[in-house]
Amino acid sequence: MISAYAIPSGGAAASYHDKAFAQDGASKTADNYYVNESASAMWQGKGAEILGIKNTAVKREDFINFLDGKIRNPANGEIQDLADNSRGADRRAGWDFTISAPKSVSIVGLVGGDQRVIDAHIRANAAAMMWIEEHASLIRVKDSLGKNVKELAGNLLWATVQHETSRANEPGLHNHNVIAAVVYDSKRKKWRSLTNDELLKLRADGDYVYKGVLAKDLREAGYELRYEKNGRDFEIVGLTSEQIETYSTRSSQIDDALRKRGYEPETASWAARQAAALDTRSKKDELPREVLHEVWLEKAKEVALDLDSIVTKSKERVAGFSIESIAQTKALDRKEALAAVSWAVAHLSEREQSFTVPALEAAAVKFARGDIADVKSAIASHLKNDLIVDRKQIQSGARWLTTHKGINSEMCLRENILAGKNNGRAVLTSKKEFQAEVKAFEAKKTAETGQKFKLSDEQVNAAKNILMHEDMYQGIQGEAGTGKTAALAMVREVATKKGWHVMGIATAASAARELGVSSGIESRTLASFFVERENALRAVRLEIASLKAACEARGMIRSKEAPRIESKHL
Repeated sequence: MISAYAIPSGGAAASYHDKAFAQDGASKTADNYYVNESASAMWQGKGAEILGIKNTAVKREDFINFLDGKIRNPANGEIQDLADNSRGADRRAGWDFTISAPKSVSIVGLVGGDQRVIDAHIRANAAAMMWIEEHASLIRVKDSLGKNVKELAGNLLWATVQHETSRANEPGLHNHNVIAAVVYDSKRKKWRSLTNDELLKLRADGDYVYKGVLAKDLREAGYELRYEKNGRDFEIVGLTSEQIETYSTRSSQIDDALRKRGYEPETASWAARQAAALDTRSKKDELPREVLHEVWLEKAKEVALDLDSIVTKSKERVAGFSIESIAQTKALDRKEALAAVSWAVAHLSEREQSFTVPALEAAAVKFARGDIADVKSAIASHLKNDLIVDRKQIQSGARWLTTHKGINSEMCLRENILAGKNNGRAVLTSKKEFQAEVKAFEAKKTAETGQKFKLSDEQVNAAKNILMHEDMYQGIQGEAGTGKTAALAMVREVATKKGWHVMGIATAASAARELGVSSGIESRTLASFFVERENALRAVRLEIASLKAACEARGMIRSKEAPRIESKHL
């Protein structure tokens, strides 16, 4: 699970992670039961590489400065202050992406003492964060026309620290990945503030990446997994739900809080769970490690949980792996990844002509429950074999892909648009009549709202193109809140008055509902339109077949000319 918490300032985050900072060359080792290289907060990410501090211990002063936007520019050695602008103190300092292991993984790793399991979590945490860095490190820059555009910079800077207990002092393996809102713009040799758009969108998909890598490593360590109904979450086989619940007081607190709010824990949204987690958060009481471990072992005895046996059996399975079986498993993983990418391409292409690389990777990882590395290799294979096409010309901060079918559809669309030039039927032919309709619509809206209503120049121009242009096809493009639906509402009223039937079609049900409510246009989804059309065609075919059969039957007692005449009338 990946939880995201906004960080208001460097000082606020530093007070929480104080024990993980390096002081005089050593850290206070946070709450780690096992003291290892993950006990201290460590700098990670390509941003850390740029600064020359990757895999080094985090110092409190640097931690606060980086989060507050004060950071050294490697190009000239000067300190940049990203808060020195109009936003100032309102600038977002960063985000804490907390990646938590499944409870059974924490129990087997920490209580059962299997370091391989802990290492699997560490590698999966790193893989998920690197994937998020690859696709979410967006900045905003000015293009040649002075317009703000997104660019993918390819680097993030974060401090990761491993904790191994929950607030209830139960085994809870998790990593805090504190992402500073700073990204290095290598083209222009300066640091910029991180744009959060993709970061939060990719959080949930990053969890699939984490679970995929973790699952693969656990299977290679000899563990068998039991997946939940959602297809993403899993637990290690050998631990019952009751035994896991023994170490899940914190989860029970959150579930109880959700039920009090009227939510079912199994179906509650991420936002609802976040709110419940914050509301039930209490101060953490620090206990000596040896005391914690004794308590954990005692709980295992109480519920007849034989962790030694579970760990031993996993090692025995690994000992039984042959070179041939390992090779076969890897070949199967690659084959499944190829199949998953093919499925993901087909799935994404159902609604969109193009799709982003992170969307394809996430969909394939979900389907295969596999390692992101295998999925990336499968996508490269699809590109090499020309099964998907790289759309390099799209400038939106992300890499886009498409299929040959998608390209053909676009070419057909283009041909239809060109064929429709000067081949349409205008609803209105007089500018004077159009201007009168605009005034009438504005007067009506003013009366309805009780406030002076006036269409913008862009809205008037859009309505004019639809109602008066001689081309068969017209396109309106605009961001949310720019007034597209008001212009369409006028188009509907004028066209309906002139005897036209106006129909709205959208790819998604939610979009169809929004279009209908905001513009008054009777709207449906594209899929339902085709289903309704096919049903109508089928009804006509059946009626024709019935009439034909009737004509042929009546031909036995009538002249040969009668069926011919009736068919002609039909």
